[in-house]
Amino acid sequence: MRTVMIMATMAIAAVAYILFFSVDPNGRNTNQYNLLFPDLFNALDKVEKIKLEKEDNKLVLKKTGEQWLIESADNYPANVSAIKKFLLNLTEIKTLSVKTTDPSLYRSLAVNNIEEEGQNRFQITIFIESGTEVAKFTVKEKFHNDNRTFIKKADKQEVFETQGAFALSVNKIKWLRADITDLPSKEINRISVDHLDEQFTLIRMNDSSIHFKIDELDDDLSEKSPVFTSALAAFLESLKFNDVKGKKIIIDSKRLSSFIFATTSNEEIKVEDFQTASGVFTEFSIVKKPSLETNSIFTDPNLIHKFVFKLPKYKRRLLDRRLSELTKKSSNE
Repeated sequence: MRTVMIMATMAIAAVAYILFFSVDPNGRNTNQYNLLFPDLFNALDKVEKIKLEKEDNKLVLKKTGEQWLIESADNYPANVSAIKKFLLNLTEIKTLSVKTTDPSLYRSLAVNNIEEEGQNRFQITIFIESGTEVAKFTVKEKFHNDNRTFIKKADKQEVFETQGAFALSVNKIKWLRADITDLPSKEINRISVDHLDEQFTLIRMNDSSIHFKIDELDDDLSEKSPVFTSALAAFLESLKFNDVKGKKIIIDSKRLSSFIFATTSNEEIKVEDFQTASGVFTEFSIVKKPSLETNSIFTDPNLIHKFVFKLPKYKRRLLDRRLSELTKKSSNE
């Protein structure tokens, strides 16, 4: 019995200890007191706009209805999970100490005005309903040990050393899902290639799930390698993009080439390249619509109708290959 009473007394003392050290004299929870943005959590469902700025680059994320869009990507849908994680991470940032209140030291800590010269830093502004700013701050881009950095709120003189990791990027690709399609090469039967100055067709070799050959190749030419020839069939596998713009960018733009990928399910996917002021962008469409039983080829068919895409270099090289790169002069016997 005595042992039970001792254990009970120790438990009560432990609870009292925790309560004493978790509440400050003003009645505020210590964790809440140390948070850099203590009011942000309760405003998360009201956030409608996020602006990230770095030097001359700016990324704007905005909420329209229930959907988040990337304003600087012609309103391409944003990755909602990435935005939610970003905002939640902001609510968890803790202040460790006040580093300075001296404006002359702001630049050395990489928290001076974003329009001034200085070290790499971001200015982040969070807006809620009616365009009201709920948070605006400058943060040093490079974190140091244990996810620490320096942050200065726009309306305060204090520069805090903080702890807590969160995403910092004005690269639009980091804020969206960049998947276009993932169609295995084994599902491609035929590829029609139409460059400005030449046309040729690749067809699947009989009894092969991998290799293609050039259809009706001139007698004086031979293929360098079946593997090299067949590489284009893998173009639609794990296809992602590096940039995205609305289709208006290709209006009056020069068409460079087009490709039609015919599938084993009798579907036809058209791929067209256009030279724009921002580089080569690619348009995707369905020439021959898939059957009702077939799942959509594209990750989001609705977006394919509205946007064109800049492709990674390794995918771009597949489309740019010419007949001269696939063939060689036949040796005389």
